[in-house]
Amino acid sequence: MNLMKRLSFALSMLLSFECVYAGEVPSDIQFVRPLGMGGAFTAVADDHNIFNYNPAGLVQRTGGQLTMLEIALGAASDTKDAYDFIKDNENDLTNFDDLPPTRQQELVNEIATDIAQLNPRIYSAGNVASYVSGPNFLGLPLHVGFGGFYVVDATFKLENGVLIPTISYEVNNDIVLPLSIAHRWDMPFLPGKIGVGLTGKIIQRSQVKQDRLSVIQLEDMEAPPFATGKGFGGDLGILYQPTDRTNLGFMVKDIGGTKLKYDAVAAEKGYPAIAERETVISPITNVGLSMVPKKILWLIPTSDRWTFSADVWDILNEDDHLFFEDGFNNVFGENLYTHLHLGAEYRWWFLRFRGGASEGYPTLGLGLDWPLLKLDYAFYSQELGEFAGDLRQENHVVSVALKFGGEATENRERIKKSKEIKRGGNESIPESAPSTNIPESSTNPGTGAEGVPQ
Repeated sequence: MNLMKRLSFALSMLLSFECVYAGEVPSDIQFVRPLGMGGAFTAVADDHNIFNYNPAGLVQRTGGQLTMLEIALGAASDTKDAYDFIKDNENDLTNFDDLPPTRQQELVNEIATDIAQLNPRIYSAGNVASYVSGPNFLGLPLHVGFGGFYVVDATFKLENGVLIPTISYEVNNDIVLPLSIAHRWDMPFLPGKIGVGLTGKIIQRSQVKQDRLSVIQLEDMEAPPFATGKGFGGDLGILYQPTDRTNLGFMVKDIGGTKLKYDAVAAEKGYPAIAERETVISPITNVGLSMVPKKILWLIPTSDRWTFSADVWDILNEDDHLFFEDGFNNVFGENLYTHLHLGAEYRWWFLRFRGGASEGYPTLGLGLDWPLLKLDYAFYSQELGEFAGDLRQENHVVSVALKFGGEATENRERIKKSKEIKRGGNESIPESAPSTNIPESSTNPGTGAEGVPQ
């Protein structure tokens, strides 16, 4: 198998359900809407993203949402440059020992100065089918959600070895089957309401990984075997709504730790056997705030079309010192920015404009929200270093989905009520969107956007 075939083998796994995942990181299935909002979604969580961000967000649904065949595909900005270099120099890399010393040195220098600095990545997430209900699911006083998801994350890197260039790659995959329930109560002594959500999830995780392989080894090397682990875990979410425009979110992912049991892998293709093993995905606690203001700066009416949000992820992390690193002399720790996420979304007609900041880097997003068909794009960055600003990886991701009942939420009910008040009061405030034949999703009480029942 030559170098390009070897690399293509790793990348082709992106669309396979039998790919693999490194451990033991949380099972993050991130779709485009939250990514465009900087990942600040713990207190927003009003659609199928509740499974990853906060199951208590189910209580905001006023009608059901059915999502089918949502596919998100993304890549880091460095991916094309790294792939093009390998493709253009395939023969020289696989026959490195036979090259003249001057050509060897040219390759080594280019890899050291340019290519080794790249951080290529390819990402894919899929929502095969999912459903989140409105209140009173099948006559029960509960909100319910369930579905089937997968995520694949692939990285590769070309570096200089002792004498010969090396390549490392890793392809990871999770398949997740979640079931969530949520209920909301009036607060007994405080204003507002509180919702509590629980998710039980079955996870299948696998991984294929090779570190610092000499490029000349790849000519005849077979693909390595991969191990697959399975486990059952749970998430806990809380959503406190002191007013109908403000949410406070709390989410514990993998509460109590999610145990994964990996099957033994027999020795084959020259690779050693891998023993059966058990690992744990440690809990992570996220908190968030979101608001749908009536006015911006107490002056500019919003028509309930703006949503603002802020999250702090892994707030209980003991190693990163997010707060009070030096007692009360330093309230905000130096690593806080790598855990801080800010976001905003503006709805106008069938357009969704999004922006924010993730781990200290800006994010942008755009959505086209037609009945049934949803298209989304997001630009965001990940911090690969220890501190904010150390090592930035820029990513682009797009998605397409079929959705029924997507806008049946409390937020959209406020927009509807605002329009009715304007029209009923004969006020001359202009509509924030031009007339269109696209129906408002929440104009039929008791159903979702396309008539999906509660």
